[in-house]
Amino acid sequence: MSRWCTPDLSGGQAFPADYMVSVEVQRLSGPESAAYGLVLRHTEGSYYLFSVRDDGYFLLSLWDGAAWQPIVDWTQTMAVKEGEVNRLSARAEGASFELYINDALVHQAQSDLLREGEAGLSISTAATDSPAVFQFDNFSVWAP
Repeated sequence: MSRWCTPDLSGGQAFPADYMVSVEVQRLSGPESAAYGLVLRHTEGSYYLFSVRDDGYFLLSLWDGAAWQPIVDWTQTMAVKEGEVNRLSARAEGASFELYINDALVHQAQSDLLREGEAGLSISTAATDSPAVFQFDNFSVWAP
C-alpha cells in the first residue's frame, strides 16, 4: 500500500515553481523496509518521490501517471537514523534536485520532466506485507 498527500495552502496560494521542502519523520512501528518521504512537484497526478527507508536506503523516482521512472535508484546511505526521527529535505530548482537526510546532502539529480507543482508527504509498505505507523512533524516549504 502507498499513500501520499499535499497540503491546502491558506488564501488559495499556489506552490512556487522552485522551493525547498522539509519534514521530520519517525517510523513508530513496522518493518525497516517500509518507506516514508516527500512528494515533489505534484501536477495532475504526476510527481517526483523522494523516499527513504530505515534500513538506510533512499530513492528519487518519477510517477508519470502510468509508470515509475527511476531518477536515482535505491541507494544506501549512512545518513538515516534507524527508528529515530529523520529530517528529510529536498530542493527543487529548475531541473535540479538536491536531496538531504538529517541535513546531509545525499544526492544531486537532474530531471526536467516536471518543472512545477505541489509538495507533500508519502508512505509506502509496498516492499513488505506488514503494516507500519509513521509520525510526521514540522512540514515546511520555502521559496527562494
